[in-house]
Amino acid sequence: MESRKELRRMDDFEIIESLSHVSMKERIAYEREHMYPFVFTICYVVAPLYLLVSFALCAAFVILLDTDEVKYLVPGLLCIGTFVVITIALLVSVPFTRRKTVRLEMARYDFDTAPVAPQEVWDFSSKDYSLVFDRDGMRFNGCLYNYARLEKRLIMGHYCRRVNLYLRFTTDTGEKITLLVNPQTLKMLQCLDIRLDNQASLDYILSDTEAAFTMIHSRGYAVPK
Repeated sequence: MESRKELRRMDDFEIIESLSHVSMKERIAYEREHMYPFVFTICYVVAPLYLLVSFALCAAFVILLDTDEVKYLVPGLLCIGTFVVITIALLVSVPFTRRKTVRLEMARYDFDTAPVAPQEVWDFSSKDYSLVFDRDGMRFNGCLYNYARLEKRLIMGHYCRRVNLYLRFTTDTGEKITLLVNPQTLKMLQCLDIRLDNQASLDYILSDTEAAFTMIHSRGYAVPK
């Protein structure tokens, strides 16, 4: 069962908004905690170092040719050649890094609903709240919301270069209930015939997970091609 913290997850925009009021040090600490170590290193070490070295090489090229374009032509060309080589190396590494990240993210998720027994009532309650889904609708803390009164969406995001997926049910009163995407919640959708408002995105993720995850990693959302 989910804890109270899991009941209300933030999407990418809400995370960014929540971090907009903190210091850069706190933002970096948050991203260090949530990013894969190799991704954090690329973003906060490799990329800044690349910019610094590139600026130095280009500046050296201009200074050398401005001093004596004949005498320092070869050293100047070596500067430009080095800049081109490290730029190509960085660009070539991007798809490999993305593929590694996507495969790690795919391993985090389980979409296999076969082992989950079908039910007519799905109880996700905890000691802090009551949350039950059945044919009549969603019952949250004793209040029934039929599915016609709910906005039902698959929330996708890629903050911290991670694939973030969860189901969000928003009531007509603005209450937001969020569940993890896992075999239990997916089986619940099947058993109760609940179709999400963006069902096509969920179908795409389930049918072509790697392609959909790659799109989410790059864009923050997945839509069928």
